[in-house]
Amino acid sequence: STSLWGYVVAGFPPKPDYSDAYLNLGVSYAQEKRLREARAILEKAAEIDPTNAEAFYNLGVISYSEGNREGAVGLYQRATSVDPHHAKAFYNLAVTLDELGRNDQAIAAMVHAARLGLTAAQEQLDSHGIPWK
Repeated sequence: STSLWGYVVAGFPPKPDYSDAYLNLGVSYAQEKRLREARAILEKAAEIDPTNAEAFYNLGVISYSEGNREGAVGLYQRATSVDPHHAKAFYNLAVTLDELGRNDQAIAAMVHAARLGLTAAQEQLDSHGIPWK
């Protein structure tokens, strides 16, 4: 099997059924701020494997960075429904919901992230005196 790097060097896209390769390539594009390309590649990863929580999470990050908060919420929720242990998705969901004024939902998502062990969520809740344990 050819690695993702092999495909990139050869100038060919990864095999159609290779969801993780699309995920990795999409994340790389996002890190380079090539968001349109990143979105297209990550959407392909999600299409190939609808249980790929990382694809939905990263699509949420892109939507958030583009100012589409409602879109980001839906994508973070999709990531958490696929992987109920995805602490960063719960954290980002909480932050986004808070920005939208949906405070009760934001607190619930932040508590979930804290209980999954995400230190940033624990610190946020502790700093506001919100119990999470």
